[in-house]
Amino acid sequence: RDVLARARHPYTRGLIDCQPASSTGSGLLRTIPGQPPLLDALPAGCRFHARCGHAGAGCVETLPLMRSMGVAHEAACHYPLADSREAVS
Repeated sequence: RDVLARARHPYTRGLIDCQPASSTGSGLLRTIPGQPPLLDALPAGCRFHARCGHAGAGCVETLPLMRSMGVAHEAACHYPLADSREAVS
């Protein structure tokens, strides 16, 4: 439940925001651009960088390490969200 309420990885927040309950009320669901990576050909760096609005150069080159984001909460992200309510573009 904590990950749903306080997601710190921008891609996780994006997935949560795609749910019908999280939609803008316009009748259209939010989407994440691009395609998921092929599991037999994962990209270098963060596996989500091609579909993440917060990705930077480090995300393309270096796999992020898992780090603590508080009590019983971890994320592997170079640019974790400070607050789960941050918008993801």
